[in-house]
Amino acid sequence: MLAGVVFLAGAVLMGLEMVGSRILAPYFGNSIYVWGSLISVVLAALTAGYFLGGRLADRRPHPEWMGWLIVAPGAFVSTMPLWAGPFNFWMINTGIGIREGSLLSALVLFFLPGLFLGTVSPYAIRLAAERLQTIGTTAGMLYAISTAGSIVGTLFTAFYLVAWLGVTHILYLFGGILVVLGLVVVIWGHRRGMAAAAERPASAATASRTSARAASRRAATGGRQASGRTLLWALVAVGVAAASLVAGLGSAGWTGIAQGRGEILYERDSVYHHILVVDDPGGIRYLKFDDSWQSAMDRERPDDLVFWYTRYFHVAMGLVPDARQLLMVGLGGGSVPKNFLATYRDLTMDVAELDPEVVAVAHRYFQVPLDDPRLRIVAEDGRLFVRRSPHRYDAIFLDAYFAHSIPFHLATVEFFEELEARLTPDGVVASNIIGALSGRHSLLFRSMLKSMQAVFDTVYVLPVGTTSGSAIDPVQRNIIVLATNQPALSPQAFQERIASLEREGRLPPGSSLYARSLVVEAISTGDVPLLTDDHAPVDTLLRI
Repeated sequence: MLAGVVFLAGAVLMGLEMVGSRILAPYFGNSIYVWGSLISVVLAALTAGYFLGGRLADRRPHPEWMGWLIVAPGAFVSTMPLWAGPFNFWMINTGIGIREGSLLSALVLFFLPGLFLGTVSPYAIRLAAERLQTIGTTAGMLYAISTAGSIVGTLFTAFYLVAWLGVTHILYLFGGILVVLGLVVVIWGHRRGMAAAAERPASAATASRTSARAASRRAATGGRQASGRTLLWALVAVGVAAASLVAGLGSAGWTGIAQGRGEILYERDSVYHHILVVDDPGGIRYLKFDDSWQSAMDRERPDDLVFWYTRYFHVAMGLVPDARQLLMVGLGGGSVPKNFLATYRDLTMDVAELDPEVVAVAHRYFQVPLDDPRLRIVAEDGRLFVRRSPHRYDAIFLDAYFAHSIPFHLATVEFFEELEARLTPDGVVASNIIGALSGRHSLLFRSMLKSMQAVFDTVYVLPVGTTSGSAIDPVQRNIIVLATNQPALSPQAFQERIASLEREGRLPPGSSLYARSLVVEAISTGDVPLLTDDHAPVDTLLRI
């Protein structure tokens, strides 16, 4: 009995920690700070739980107490779908930083469940220990079983539950398991206690018949009162879990993060993201990953580019006007592939998208064709795709970075060297980076710029929006970086080239306007690190 209890408690706790990243990611991103906060809070909760569980077990070594210690976090977890999303939304809107916000949210959401579940193992050891001589063996066996449960819970949640059920149903599942498990332990302990109480008077050889009957009546009365209390608290726990389930299943989505943009068409947790598709009243359809709006589509003109930064990618085509084969790392809603295939009729395009669910969503909701012979979409990590690809590309577009977290392995010198090896001699890499040219929000951008400059002979920087060409600009925005081994053009020659191709109809209208954003001054990179596979502190450089 106790072995099964510690196994399930360990499995649920680690499963809850795994799904915790999906509870925090829509608001705080999926950076190392989120994982650091989760792990630290759970470890702190376990530390306190082990200590308190041992003290409580020595004072009240009764299974019913351990059962209620399991029921309590079950009821708490069952209510989380109702308030976790609004709480996180409120937390991030207070203006608190990502690091502090993710830590405080993790503390509020996961400390109490971790604390209660941390008491289970020492309590079980106290109940299972029969002799002092074997307590070490008992403790080792139960901790091993608990750890085995943690491994199973981690793998099963990560590999299957997130994709099968989503956050809301996983929380209800974990809460239900704990409530039922705790009540089973309470009933088991209650029956064992009643049986022991009934046996004690009968086993007393010197007790008179009268005193034995009186003791039996007292035991029966106390047993009925205890049974009544057990039933009452059991009904309360089940009622809380059931009420939460009914209320939660009747809502459109647990997160409540559409921020009033419109009707939620799709909301699901994939293996990699919390994916949200929203239609706003103005005719625009949006795609959101975790805490970042990724893509947008005009429902009446689905091939148009809605986000301004995507239009700047056409400037890259001005460096390779005769391009025939392109690669894009990161699909999102497929805005750029759709627009490029409609604009440049002689192009073929490969797209590497990590998340298969994103590919399905792009096809279903954003009209990305999966049967166009000019478009090949592969669900694979971008760096792995580049390494395996047999093709050489005229242009490679990188749009797999986020505002609050980026895949570090797509930002290093080694990755840019692999890109260079897949380019034609005059090919170009166009990367969308979120940051600033100077100031506190510029560190990551300038490190990535420094890393690209270490690989490519010529690098152009185009901040999205109106700029003066100055390298001193602390405004955080999308920044398009073009890297190539072509000889460098002067700012005037660069802008005239784009304008000439636009006049010839080889680039879409507006391209020359975007080219005027070119930074004409040297951007300082001496105070930022070169990003390598060995040292790429991208989360720290974000300075969130």
